[in-house]
Amino acid sequence: MTHELTQTTGQPFVVGEPDNSGTTLTKREAAERMGVSISTLTRQLNKGLIPGAHKAPGPAGVEWRIPVASIGSSEPLTIKKQETNELAELRAEVEALRVRASVAEQLLERDRQEVDSLRQLLTAALEKVPKALTTGEAPTRRKWFKREKKLL
Repeated sequence: MTHELTQTTGQPFVVGEPDNSGTTLTKREAAERMGVSISTLTRQLNKGLIPGAHKAPGPAGVEWRIPVASIGSSEPLTIKKQETNELAELRAEVEALRVRASVAEQLLERDRQEVDSLRQLLTAALEKVPKALTTGEAPTRRKWFKREKKLL
């Protein structure tokens, strides 16, 4: 059975079926027990993922009331928070790997350019080497001075 409550502003609030256990908690108390933030708990309440949670008149106006019995069944919220942390860590790791890959590609391109430059220098140097060295002929040896042998 669904009811509507109206706050002083005139906005309707849909009330879920209250839990029959009778013991309920505020959003702050439930968030502390579940180990999640109040905003995370509010999103889950608005999606209707907390069984037995309902809105009821309270000292500060209409407020969410979460049955204590629902706190034990809210394990998926804690797991989801852990999965969110893991996802954030994996995204950071992927981004770091992308940066490393980008740097590696830049270094590779620089090395390729250096190799091409060295090839051009080697080609130019080989053109200036005497033909005797490139054809495989042994160069002739020249003596710059002759020693005279002295007879004793």
